Amino acid sequence: MPTRAKQYIFAVVAAGSIILACAALLWTCPSPIRFLTCLCLAVLASTFKVRLPGMDGCITPSLVPLLFSAGTMSWQETFVMAAAAGVVQTLWKPKRRAQAIQVVFNSANLGVSMGLAYGISHAVAPHQILVQLGIAAVVYELLDTFSVSTVIQLLNGAPLANIWRNCHLWTFPYHLAGALVAAVWIQTDLAMGLSLTVLGAVVLYLMSTFYQELIHRVAPSTASD
Repeated sequence: MPTRAKQYIFAVVAAGSIILACAALLWTCPSPIRFLTCLCLAVLASTFKVRLPGMDGCITPSLVPLLFSAGTMSWQETFVMAAAAGVVQTLWKPKRRAQAIQVVFNSANLGVSMGLAYGISHAVAPHQILVQLGIAAVVYELLDTFSVSTVIQLLNGAPLANIWRNCHLWTFPYHLAGALVAAVWIQTDLAMGLSLTVLGAVVLYLMSTFYQELIHRVAPSTASD
């Protein structure tokens, strides 16, 4: 692995570790049931992988419960959920056996991206949940795709702009759809519970299935399971 790639990965992992330590020290969880329900949905959604054409990476509908958390829960809960989703997404049915560095980096990357999205959205619109949701979705999309593209560029030397453009092309509409689902979820203020967990799981699965089929139809020569 190139030295610059190692340095970048170390920087992301270090940032994630620092935020995780702060989250543990400042932990707050007003509703454990709500947190555990969202955590279960985020982890479950991380198994609904959609492979990106021309890339080894994938996306999942875990952004929906993460955005719900960003709009209604603490930043500590949101960060932990994102980090956990990153671990599961990496380990669940990978194309090749996942290495420890991949697991740690993906967990830290999702956590940092979602943590910054939470902080920026709440700083810009502290009392407007739906505006926060939109800002968080955009910030998360930009940070996550740029970080992943940077690693790929450092590993294989391809132009960063081309890698990011391809990644962003496929992830943006998917994340936009996820943000809309999260907005409906927050706006209707559904009661947390087993029924919501089941309903949420079905919706997230249908999202991933539909988008995977769309990718196969649009780019059949490059999309793969």
